[in-house]
Amino acid sequence: MITPCFNSKLAPYMSALLAERDDSGFFTRDLIVCLKDFDTFIIEKGFDDGTFSQALADDWSIQRPTENKASRNSRIGRVKLLSEYMDSMGLPMCASFEFGSSEHPKTYVPTREECSVLFSLIDKWKPVSGLPEYISCTYSVLFRLYYCLGLRLNEAVELQRKDVSFDCGILYLRHSKGDKDRIVFVQDDLLDLMKRYDDKVSAYLPGRQWFFPSKKQGQHPWKHNVCRRFRQFWQLSFPDWTGKRPTVHSLRHAFVVYTVNDWVEDGKDASALFPYLSRFLGHASIEDTMYYYHTWDTETGAFARFIDLPSAVEDETEGWL
Repeated sequence: MITPCFNSKLAPYMSALLAERDDSGFFTRDLIVCLKDFDTFIIEKGFDDGTFSQALADDWSIQRPTENKASRNSRIGRVKLLSEYMDSMGLPMCASFEFGSSEHPKTYVPTREECSVLFSLIDKWKPVSGLPEYISCTYSVLFRLYYCLGLRLNEAVELQRKDVSFDCGILYLRHSKGDKDRIVFVQDDLLDLMKRYDDKVSAYLPGRQWFFPSKKQGQHPWKHNVCRRFRQFWQLSFPDWTGKRPTVHSLRHAFVVYTVNDWVEDGKDASALFPYLSRFLGHASIEDTMYYYHTWDTETGAFARFIDLPSAVEDETEGWL
């Protein structure tokens, strides 16, 4: 890891935090960007006295005009790591943070027909000339991991080549939300698509680290670039679209919605299967998974069938994945 140059009096602690997380195997690029911003903020706002005061935390926590609550909370969360690190060293004046509302915004879940149109366009997309051939099929595979497996944005982007087992048909997801690892099983047709993609990339980059390498050597795609590309694909697929647009995260919602709907249509006991879906998604509780289904049209009454599930049922999945 290349340690960035910090200029505030908290610089030694920032550098030490980054070094510790890098040694522990955490990917630190987003944290570096945030701490550089925080370092400049400390100096420009007159907080550069060498302490992490509550006043500094409160000023940093103010939502900016250019960000939503989720972005604000993400920015706070990264700097909170620094406060906790300093607190663990016994340093005085380590602040606490108040996060924004936990209320989730309404998500647009694309229909299966809309997803079919979207993926048809993605599969035909060609990048500008001069880029490696494998770039043309990167998004066909990447976005299907969100739609077919319900992965989080960072889980697919930061997937390492060593953590894909074609023999066993699994993905090993490291340090996901809550710093938890989990195994995800991949259906055969998606696994075959991933294998063909892997063969094509390996011809260009043998021994690569990332399953989805960026055009920049040694890096994976940046999350904001993936989100931007999704918006472009959606606009090209539906040029006359009006109203709320889906995001990459909407594909994770779609995975939950259509998985549960298929269970109900097939006459399966969805209530009994819900705990396994929760574990598959990496959720801490069944209620988190219920939220994903709640965003869908509830006129069917499907969500009401699951909302009273006892929390203890989660224990039945212990050891499953």
